[in-house]
Amino acid sequence: MLELSIGVALGDAALYDELHAALRELPVRIAFEQAGLRDLQGFLDKVERQRPDVVLVDLGSLPCELPMFVEALAQAPGSPFVVAIHAASDPSLILDALRAGAREFLCPPFQPMLQTALLRLASERERSRSEQPARYRGRLVGFLGAKGGCGATTLACHAARELETATGKKTLLCDLDLHSGLVRFLLQTHSRYSVLDALANTDRLDESFWQALVSNGTGDLEVLAGPDAAPSRDLPTPKEVRDVLQFCRSYYDWGVFDLGRGLSPFVYAAIEELNDLFLVTTPEVPALHRTKHLMQQLLAHGMSRGTLHLVLNRAGRRMEVSVPELETILGEEFYVTVADCERELRDAYAEAKLLPANSALAADVQRLVTRLAGVPEKKKSRGFSLFG
Repeated sequence: MLELSIGVALGDAALYDELHAALRELPVRIAFEQAGLRDLQGFLDKVERQRPDVVLVDLGSLPCELPMFVEALAQAPGSPFVVAIHAASDPSLILDALRAGAREFLCPPFQPMLQTALLRLASERERSRSEQPARYRGRLVGFLGAKGGCGATTLACHAARELETATGKKTLLCDLDLHSGLVRFLLQTHSRYSVLDALANTDRLDESFWQALVSNGTGDLEVLAGPDAAPSRDLPTPKEVRDVLQFCRSYYDWGVFDLGRGLSPFVYAAIEELNDLFLVTTPEVPALHRTKHLMQQLLAHGMSRGTLHLVLNRAGRRMEVSVPELETILGEEFYVTVADCERELRDAYAEAKLLPANSALAADVQRLVTRLAGVPEKKKSRGFSLFG
């Protein structure tokens, strides 16, 4: 089955649990999920940010008449399909839902009807995309450190390089950590402009202006570096951040964003535009404590567990606590664990280089990218360094 991005809005807790269990067995990605639909405009804003292919909605929690709701979604970017969910199979309700524009009507038990319905919608979505020029085509991912020194920038840089190499598609690496400038150093970017110039000129964003800001990395990888020094003026507004990321989505197949560490209105605005967020931690107690706290904050902010992924960096053989034990402590499995390559990184960074693709860290990043992009796993890594 073709992968679909799903938005879920169900007010009935029992109905939600049963539907969620059925979705876990299918190759879909949950873009967002929320309890009920009290605020229509807030929901439409979320749909615009996440752009799901399909919205599963509880008919018992609509804030307006179903025809009005379906019409509002039809005007949203991506025009997601609406699947009506209800606790019981009521013939008159089914007829009303389909007449209003819902593409499917489902009630428990959800399997196998859910799989059949989503397969049908996935095929229709694929046909419509092949017939129309792609807009908002790109997939945006971010790397956020649980605290300083967890290696979010390192993983963002290596992941961007690997995504471009593995997919052969147009890829951006953007430094949204406005206080370190490390991406500029590691990728040896030569543009005198930075992401601050993009954020300060969102009304001028077009292809020609953008190309003046970015630097070429390797192949189809482009880099938008952070500033040389921390911004002297106020931080960019959330709207400016969202505008830049939306432009990136329309211009690149893949966008990789280094978010630095910690949360702020600036970072929250970026996260709301992402398809996937990788929260990077290490085996040390302070980092693990911070990780658990950040997870709670992000989930409370409305982030879906299907979008939030944990990465354990510097996973050494002599860890006092095993990986399964760490997962139990955090209440979440790691998306990938990354080898401890501190000495190799220190030597590479002394020469302003990334590690070669045959290093242990690069191999772990390749596993992350293989899972993220759905590309075939490499049988043999190439001995390749970004800067020769």
